[in-house]
Amino acid sequence: MRDSGRVAEELIARERDWAAAIVSDDADLIASFVTDDWVIVSGRGIGTRDEFLALVRSGDLTHSSMTCRYAARPRPRRLG
Repeated sequence: MRDSGRVAEELIARERDWAAAIVSDDADLIASFVTDDWVIVSGRGIGTRDEFLALVRSGDLTHSSMTCRYAARPRPRRLG
């Protein structure tokens, strides 16, 4: 398999892992996917990583599903 194919498979696997972390509502696992300066944008505004993780830890924010954009129909392409 070409390198770009392996990269695409790895990206899709990471996306699936991210979705599983979100649905698990495991704040420490979710934290392993995001940088310190990560933010989430919602209808309520912009929230920091720490605010988001605190909501997950408290149980005030839970997730029952997470849809993967590329895992359902892989399209990553190497450009350049």
